[in-house]
Amino acid sequence: MKRYNVALAAGASATLSFYLFNKETGELWWKGSSSQSVMQPGLIGGLADSINDYENLAQCLDLDVLLSMKSLPRFVTPSRRIVVNGANDMQRIAVTAVVDGRRRVSKSVVYAPAEIQTRILEILQKKGYEGIPVVGYGQRSLINKTQVALADSAFVKSLGGVGVKYVLIPVVNDISTYSELGGKHYDLSFYLFNTESGELVWNGSSYGTSLKASLTALSKDAYFPRRKDLSK
Repeated sequence: MKRYNVALAAGASATLSFYLFNKETGELWWKGSSSQSVMQPGLIGGLADSINDYENLAQCLDLDVLLSMKSLPRFVTPSRRIVVNGANDMQRIAVTAVVDGRRRVSKSVVYAPAEIQTRILEILQKKGYEGIPVVGYGQRSLINKTQVALADSAFVKSLGGVGVKYVLIPVVNDISTYSELGGKHYDLSFYLFNTESGELVWNGSSYGTSLKASLTALSKDAYFPRRKDLSK
């Protein structure tokens, strides 16, 4: 990783490599790498120091991740529907406020958590569920994505304060613009909990160049079933 600030130009460059191993066989299954650089117009002297070098470097790293992962083989979803574990009685689902887990915050990107929550409620309704919007997180008013991803039974049961057995927590991992890639990048994760048993009954993630694409994990029946298919 390098950062530079010279006459009339400032920027950064970074190279990332990824190695995916099969821990059972000890074999290297996949390798990916990418090198990217970002440059912005700058001015000589004190004004050049105002350029956010670390933001340039972070953008390089994010681009490296996106471009490297393009060579990773896609997972092919089985033709059968994915079963939501132990939730055949699920009808009402509380959808909490969106958890802001963005890796970096960009002022150039509109972050609208209320819109994301509304879109999720619309998807659930189309699938035959009764989605209920809630503001907090049970006994908590604020949580982070690490608490959600590593939730234990005590944490899940504390969500029961919303008054509904099943609680869906959406997490925004990233919403960014990448001029080099010609668009935006949305990355969302979803965690569905049973607040009575304290268990995670379903988890999904999806990303894309639009909010609609990042909701695929919920909208596609192959990933999240309709209400009528739960008992099948």
